[in-house]
Amino acid sequence: MIDSQLEKTLHAISEFFDRYKVGYEGNKGYRKTTDLFKFRHAVIDLMEEGYLDRQKTIFWDLGCGDGRVNVFISYFVKYSIGTEIEPLIFEEYEVRKKELENTLKRHLLQLPPDNI
Repeated sequence: MIDSQLEKTLHAISEFFDRYKVGYEGNKGYRKTTDLFKFRHAVIDLMEEGYLDRQKTIFWDLGCGDGRVNVFISYFVKYSIGTEIEPLIFEEYEVRKKELENTLKRHLLQLPPDNI
């Protein structure tokens, strides 16, 4: 399942991106971000049901925003692909990913795989 080091890494990723949450609750609004603490439970369920395979699964997020879901799920899939048509939103990805990697390094946690 998920070892303790990966669990700590996922928790740190969730905390990091939670600082940048935007949008409304419900189905209204221009932009919403995923709550990674909640998403984690869905990922675990998908793993337990055999839908996620690190050797085979290709995950594609249409409307990936700042890439938070792609980064999170990259630990569980072969490839994590994000597509975002809004350039201003997508520009956040590289900046946030670098900040996240620095945070993970400081805490001696696992960096995202090279599959994003």
